[in-house]
Order: sequence, then C-alpha cells, then structure tokens
Amino acid sequence: MPKLPQPLPHPLHLLGSLSLLLHLLIRSQVIVHTTTEAEVKARRQRLGSGPEKEVRKKVEAEVLGGPIGMGMVELLREVSGHPGVEDAVRRDVEVKEFNFWKKLVGVLRCVSLLCRPDEAADV
Repeated sequence: MPKLPQPLPHPLHLLGSLSLLLHLLIRSQVIVHTTTEAEVKARRQRLGSGPEKEVRKKVEAEVLGGPIGMGMVELLREVSGHPGVEDAVRRDVEVKEFNFWKKLVGVLRCVSLLCRPDEAADV
C-alpha cells in the first residue's frame, strides 16, 4: 500500500475532490489507530510500564494531541465543510470530530491529573 506524503498536502491543493478527501481521512484514521496500537505494544514490553490502561491513556494523549491527530482533525473539518458532501456523511464526520475532542480531553485530563482507575473508566 502506498505511503501518504509527509506532511499531508492541504485539501485545497487536491482540487476539492471529496472522494480523495474521504480516502485521506480513512487513511489518516488508520494511521492514528496503528500508531497507537504499535506504541502501546512497545511500551507494554518495558519493565515497570504499569497497567495497560495507563499506558494506553499516555500514548493516546501523545498521538491524538500530536501532528498525526491534529492532521486527522483538519481532514475531518475539510470533509464536513466540503460543499459536495451529503448531510448524512457530514453528520457522521461531525460526530467523529466531536468524539475525537472528547477522547483527547479525557486522556489529557487523566494523564495530567494522574487520575485514579475509577476516574479513567469514565472517559
């Protein structure tokens, strides 16, 4: 499978193609997921890494708050703001963006406060 160029080109440079935007969005979501899973797996193999939930929260905070996660949010916004997108797709993309921010705020709160396990379960 071909790799995405780094950094991703701005959607305006792609002639406003909705299908290309959707493809880039899906690839970006896959990259976020695979990066998170690979990093969690690598960190769990370290001695004294702690429980998987804590490791996962730290990794998600780094990945979602980093350039990979922010690139995905930019693509979500571009797709939802595209003039040719259907309302059902727009709603789905807006829900995904909302869930992204909700998850990011939750993991950042847990990481910054070093919350108890019962608080982390609420996120």
